[in-house]
Amino acid sequence: MVQVENGNNSQVVFLEGEAGLKELYDPNLLNQWNHLMQNSSVSSVFQSPDFVLPWLEENKNDYSPLILLMYLNGTLVGLLPLARKIDAKSGQLSKHLVGSGHFYAVYQTWLLVDGNEDFFWNKGLIGLMNHIPGCEINLKSLPNLESFKKMVSNNKVNKYSVIEKYHNPILGFKLDGYQKIINKRHFKAKFNRVNKSGELHFEHLNCLERLQLALNHIEVFHNLRQGAAFNKTPFPLDKEERNIFIEWFKKGILHATALWLDEELIGAVIMIKDGKHTVHLAGLITYSPLHGKYSPGLVHLYLLVSRLKEEGLTYLKLSPGYDSYKERFSNESEELFELLISNNRFSLLKRKFRISIRNFLIMKGIRPMEVSVWIDKKRALFKNKWFKLKKGNPHKEVDWILFLRKIEQTNGKEFKGDIDLRVMDISQLLLVDDCTFEISRWEFLNDALKRLEENQIFYTLTQKNRLIFCVWGKKPEKLSDVNDDLKISYIPKNIFAALDIDFKQLKSWKEY
Repeated sequence: MVQVENGNNSQVVFLEGEAGLKELYDPNLLNQWNHLMQNSSVSSVFQSPDFVLPWLEENKNDYSPLILLMYLNGTLVGLLPLARKIDAKSGQLSKHLVGSGHFYAVYQTWLLVDGNEDFFWNKGLIGLMNHIPGCEINLKSLPNLESFKKMVSNNKVNKYSVIEKYHNPILGFKLDGYQKIINKRHFKAKFNRVNKSGELHFEHLNCLERLQLALNHIEVFHNLRQGAAFNKTPFPLDKEERNIFIEWFKKGILHATALWLDEELIGAVIMIKDGKHTVHLAGLITYSPLHGKYSPGLVHLYLLVSRLKEEGLTYLKLSPGYDSYKERFSNESEELFELLISNNRFSLLKRKFRISIRNFLIMKGIRPMEVSVWIDKKRALFKNKWFKLKKGNPHKEVDWILFLRKIEQTNGKEFKGDIDLRVMDISQLLLVDDCTFEISRWEFLNDALKRLEENQIFYTLTQKNRLIFCVWGKKPEKLSDVNDDLKISYIPKNIFAALDIDFKQLKSWKEY
């Protein structure tokens, strides 16, 4: 605990790191925190202990907590939950402070009793910038600027801050246009198509065991799609990232639904509940690539909004992102504001420049995210080209047909040590990086996604939890034949082999 201000009747405290996180569980502080939630003019589930504490707890190896607390006469009147990224190599704490919950928190703001705005700015935020010289306080989305505008009379507020406006699409269940959206022929046609293909079941996951079962597939589906589209894998396979959803479920603020076809998961939506009337699409939406032809994502949303209406909810807030499907499901919107506070002039200038670029792109009909993704993918391509240049073409003399026959003959029985052969296990496709195959990770995952949607089958070899071999082929008459036995009696459609692996020298395998 760091106490930066202690007047006769006022106190400003920063709770930092693991020790600070433990203090947040103090019963008296929790009681005052919940009381402040009720007395703050701007509050949401994303500032509540039920949301903040599980996120800080599950991410404490990646983010260091930093909580600003403000007291008057011993009563908590202000709270701002923040976090600092921890550098994986050096362990150094970033000077870029983000709202607790980060990407999952649609609203990032402070809790404050009205009338304490000057105290909050002069002692709280200025005190924080003095405590961490050169820091940036970035709140991704303030739900409104009422509390902030009350501080603007202070000249330093404008001097130290930059604001950017965002658009958050909303589906209001009691507003005009709701029935028009839900009755669109396009959605009904897709629903009818998948409904005729098998036994379709839409489920509200209100049981922990069912949620955990669905998460086994959700993580893989989501990673595959995010990796192909954005070169990102939000759920690293070496971390139990699902724990955050489980903890929010236990707190009663998670709303999760799943779509099953013949008892196989084909889609899921995880949201955050904000009181009794609002849910935020702040978790994730994903679907099975094996059923992409049925558009299970849209079908799921179609069924979901009908269920939310039945549950008596008023709003489904779809979250910013310029996604076309969100616009199709919305009948109103709200303005959100990203706020950067810093006494570093260069940081403020960079943010102003970013805003001008974003506005220009939006005016041209380009999603700003597409540009950053394009840059990230170009980096990956360059990294992969350098890797290929160093490795050359090491497999030019390998007879892959003989190699595949060897796999068929062993059927996994003669594999020893760390070699693992699997059939149609999508999770294995994620064990790849830019320095594996002749194409980068996102290119491989994008290719895999298309092949899965074409109903191609695949076999993988991994070594030490790394994908080293993948072969794709046409779908057999019965997919169960593939799951029950390994049969490679055809010329494959495509083969990927790790460029840094000598398949002739694998100690775990007899010479083929």
